[in-house]
Amino acid sequence: MLVNYDESGRIADLYYPYVGLENQTGGNSELIYVKVDQPKEVSELSPTVRFVPRINALQTELDLGKVVITKTDFLDVYDPIVYRIIRFYNPENDEKTVSLASLIDVNFYSNRVGDSAFYDPELKGLVAYKSSRYLTLKAFCADGCDVSYAVGKGDLVEDVKDASVGFRAADNGDINLAFSVTVRVPPGGVNKVYVVYALGKGYSEAFQRASRASPTSVELSFSAWSSFWNVLTKRISSRERDYDFLAKASVAVMRGHTGLNGSIIASSDYSYTSLWGDYYNYVWPRDAGIVAHALDLLGFRGVALRHYKTLPEMVSEQGFLYQKYNPDLRLASSWHPRFMDGKPVYPIQEDETAIELWAVGEHYRMYRDLDDLLEVYRGFVRPAVKFVLGFVEDGLPKPSWDLWEERYGIHIWTVSTIYAGLNSVRQLLDDMGDHSLASDAQSFSSYLKEQAMRRLTHEGRFVRMLNKEGQKDLTVDSSMLAPAIFGMVDPRDPVMVKTAELVEGKLRVNGGLARYEDDPYRRVKAQPNPWLITTLWLARYKAMIGKRDEALAYLDWTAKRATPSGLLPEQVDPETLTSTNVVPLVWSHAEFVITLKFVGLL
Repeated sequence: MLVNYDESGRIADLYYPYVGLENQTGGNSELIYVKVDQPKEVSELSPTVRFVPRINALQTELDLGKVVITKTDFLDVYDPIVYRIIRFYNPENDEKTVSLASLIDVNFYSNRVGDSAFYDPELKGLVAYKSSRYLTLKAFCADGCDVSYAVGKGDLVEDVKDASVGFRAADNGDINLAFSVTVRVPPGGVNKVYVVYALGKGYSEAFQRASRASPTSVELSFSAWSSFWNVLTKRISSRERDYDFLAKASVAVMRGHTGLNGSIIASSDYSYTSLWGDYYNYVWPRDAGIVAHALDLLGFRGVALRHYKTLPEMVSEQGFLYQKYNPDLRLASSWHPRFMDGKPVYPIQEDETAIELWAVGEHYRMYRDLDDLLEVYRGFVRPAVKFVLGFVEDGLPKPSWDLWEERYGIHIWTVSTIYAGLNSVRQLLDDMGDHSLASDAQSFSSYLKEQAMRRLTHEGRFVRMLNKEGQKDLTVDSSMLAPAIFGMVDPRDPVMVKTAELVEGKLRVNGGLARYEDDPYRRVKAQPNPWLITTLWLARYKAMIGKRDEALAYLDWTAKRATPSGLLPEQVDPETLTSTNVVPLVWSHAEFVITLKFVGLL
């Protein structure tokens, strides 16, 4: 389960039962109206929205003068339940009456057709359902209040605008769920409203989760949730106070985008779905492997291992990983063809297979948990290594798609990740008794480095790729930093130094680093958009060659691109430095954490 909120602290996305799959709101933000004197929607009241990463909770405050409303949203440690505690404080000397109404547009299976809902007298709340998706909604108070529920369609929006709803018992189709509460707050006193949204795959499951809720149980759930996250984030402490909040937020983002089944999606931002007809809610093995590695570095061995255990399920019969997968680990949409230039080709980016090998190998180097990796080894590592060693032509990997998913050829990034992947898993191969395969991996990785230095260079610097015709692509690309980032080349090697100088000189944009020269993707101005992951690669390279101050400047630039709630975007406008695409990009958070660790600030 994953819940996203908008800039006003309203529920925007409600993913269940997979993280990133089936947005049960269809991306439509909740409506919240508040009335002290006149009813107003919460977005009109300039709410202060704060993410508290130490306890992984969202707090929204409305200071209305006569009344201060503080809303705290959090999840259940065990079950798919969203809790909300709304605190009403009256700073004045006379009693205040406050009304609040909320409406959620339910779209089960991300589809607005065929939903149903009804008021359940036993629950004393609402039940919505379609097929095997159920949502129960219940609101109640600590010190007495009036609660009303309504089920309806679009016309229900007008009722909510008065911050109160008239009772409606049932409806079907494109439904909305609404409730309103009216509370009386004593002079100088407090009253609280509790709201529970419980999900399940059947009526009994969802009913039981909501029906057992009470003021005491919700407060205890908040205590358990806060304690759980406080323990998790206590180990994350940056030596630079400015980075501590973002480091803890990064943990919440990375873990929040990791499903119980081990899937790690690239982003849960649903806002571009209507524009593209698609989204970033997929498991790209490249992104996922780097995120899992970041989690390993932070000591979250079990969470990372959960991801590695998905790899045998995702790997193809040939031993490679496809471009991307759905959060349920099934093959996802792709634009890579399987037939090109009159012959069949694999629709893959080979670096994705290599990076997962690298991540598993680094995990084993850190934890030596051989027994936990047995199935990962048999089901993924061994077949993937054999594929990589066999997917070779004339001394170099056969062509595949690049990490930007745009060009087909032989890429310096891909070659570097293959080198890193084979070297990283070599110890695991040896410890599993695959000595011959370990020797082959070592021999080929050394040979691959020689070939890269000879054939993927031009005038003393690396090139980004050889195209299908074997011609060198001289476009300057940030991915040309890969030989140093993945340890294939000494960062002080003259070829690497010249490459990095060229990358920085050609791609630096307003303090950050673009992907490559004249990058058109999501471009909004004359210059290409700087990306966060590319900027962090350059930060790490600067640290490798001893230019710590320059490394920290790029790290600081990246940190300043975070939203107030601590979310890092994919890329930003070259002038305003505001996001031009999805927020968050989980890969950005992973690279931020990896860089913090690398420079010794975490």
